[in-house]
Amino acid sequence: MKAFIINNPQDFEFCEIPVPACGASEVLIRVLTVGICGSDVEIMNGDRPRTHVHYPIVPGHEWVGRVVRVGRDIQDLRVEQLVVVEGIIHCGQCANCLKGATNLCLSSYDEIGFTRNGAFSEFVVAPRRLVHAVTLASGVQLRELPLVEPSACAVNAGMLAAIEAGQTVAVVGGGTVGLLVLQYAALHRPGRLVMFDKDPSRLFLAKELGATESASAESAAAYAGMFDVVIEAAGSPRAVECSFALARKGGRVVLLGIAGQNRMCEVASDIFVLNGLQVFGVFSYTSKAFRTAAELISQGKIRGAPLIDREVPFEETARAIKAVGRGNLARPKIIVNME
Repeated sequence: MKAFIINNPQDFEFCEIPVPACGASEVLIRVLTVGICGSDVEIMNGDRPRTHVHYPIVPGHEWVGRVVRVGRDIQDLRVEQLVVVEGIIHCGQCANCLKGATNLCLSSYDEIGFTRNGAFSEFVVAPRRLVHAVTLASGVQLRELPLVEPSACAVNAGMLAAIEAGQTVAVVGGGTVGLLVLQYAALHRPGRLVMFDKDPSRLFLAKELGATESASAESAAAYAGMFDVVIEAAGSPRAVECSFALARKGGRVVLLGIAGQNRMCEVASDIFVLNGLQVFGVFSYTSKAFRTAAELISQGKIRGAPLIDREVPFEETARAIKAVGRGNLARPKIIVNME
């Protein structure tokens, strides 16, 4: 099968590799479309921690496909079903998995597109427990389904945020995940929903997707202490600092962006105690969040199409990853068509 492989940072090739074998409890899936994520840029550039990527690797963790073969132990999936797939290979038996925190599995980190070959190839094999059949509602496009994976991250953050109707909610960061968080928050009917970002085009898009207002990152100081819930999705130390400043006393702050292991934030030590803040860190998504995201995207309750800048053929994968890395897209997502 054809595949795009990153052998080492900045060392990539299009080549032919064997179709993966399908075990008794596994599913072989033909890839249809793949979304490009900032993590793919990190793999290409060598910026991802080596504990979280194994070279050489076929990247691609945001994708949709159709079942072409099921293992002999599987009775509840059929060939040609449309499916989306969780990337995190959790053990299902450790203390964290048993309480539903599958994203924090205590076994060795393992994820499709990072430690085992992903979706920039014609076929992917995955454990049955990670494969979710989907049916598209009227008006929902196939190209939106790769957005299930980042939506799962957004849903996971939104669940921890526990947004209630009428509350004031801020989202810091208008990239893919931030705009998905915004849409999830809007479903809970907040009284005020404000997007903060430095890019005017993202602020405009936020208004289209449910923000009651949007504001530049530079103006955030004028909103200090106004929000019941703040969800940070920008992935920078400045955004983390901003998020704590936006929260009211007794508010809830959810940190979703990855700001860098060696980049320091300057936050007063007593801000948590004196303001009584509830602070949550979110890594990726749980199985529950993924199932919820698949339902919301496939039913059109969270919209993926407005986030897509363009679609490209498989042969343009490397150029598209570099384009996402430059960060000057009008809309944050590029979709690769594998057919």
